[in-house]
Formats: sequence, structure tokens, C-alpha cells
Amino acid sequence: GVQTCALPICSTLSGSIRGMSARQVRIEARVGEAWRLVVTVPVRRQGAFATPVELPVAGGYDVRARVGRVTSDVVRITAR
Repeated sequence: GVQTCALPICSTLSGSIRGMSARQVRIEARVGEAWRLVVTVPVRRQGAFATPVELPVAGGYDVRARVGRVTSDVVRITAR
């Protein structure tokens, strides 16, 4: 189904995983020194995924994608 953001600060985080047959990707955010699960997103054909991201307050957020033990590079999201 279509997901919508309930908060005023909203964006879409998207990407793709190549060379893996995963059905889901975990989106994680750094909280202090730890990584916490934000949402699990289904993976579409060709490894593509996308999800709305709700940001509670303005500021910077570090996020990454994880499939099993493999993680993406960290992406910095800035909400204004």
C-alpha cells in the first residue's frame, strides 16, 4: 500500500541492492553510538526499494540500509 507521512517533515529514502536476492531491506538510524531499526522495506524487482521517512524534528540524521550482515554506506539526511 501507499505510505504517507503524518509529520510535517517528510522525505523518501530510496536505493537498490545489487547481486543479492533479498526480499526485504532494513533501514536503520544512528541513535547515539548504536544503530536502531526504523523500518523494514520490501525489495522490488532489480533490488529497488523506497520508503517514506518521517523526521520528528529539524536536524541531521544518519541512516543506512542493511541486508543480513551487509550494510550500505551511511547517508546523511538533513530536515529543515
